[in-house]
Amino acid sequence: MRGVRKLGIHASVGVRVLAALLLWLTVGGAGAMWAGFSDEQLVAASDIIVLGEVVGSQPDREAMRLKVSETLKGEVDGPEVLLSSPPAQAPRSSTDIVYQVGQKGLWFLRISRQSGQDKVYSADHPQRFISAEQAQAIEAFRNRLRSTAR
Repeated sequence: MRGVRKLGIHASVGVRVLAALLLWLTVGGAGAMWAGFSDEQLVAASDIIVLGEVVGSQPDREAMRLKVSETLKGEVDGPEVLLSSPPAQAPRSSTDIVYQVGQKGLWFLRISRQSGQDKVYSADHPQRFISAEQAQAIEAFRNRLRSTAR
């Protein structure tokens, strides 16, 4: 009897460990899930829409510097805007989107906060940035925005 009971305890512990491992692997590999925007919703929910490139960071403001080459919606004060960025040393969440110096494309930005006199914008959804490598998608948005501006 003792052998069976002992085996039952070990088997029970083994099943629990296996279940915990499977749960950890399932949850640990999960990424953020995002609800999609329609094009109209994305444009309406953006304070500014610009073509630009990330040219540097401003860690004291938890922001990246985005050099604007063209403004398609809204008004931009100066040649650059600040793009909200999580602190470099902070723990990451699966919903954090981190941009790198050199990333170019079309940005659908919303004001996330003020930093002194400057507005800090956010591109906190995957649809809020279209890489310059997707030139056809960018041109389609440019044409759509131009036609609605008339």
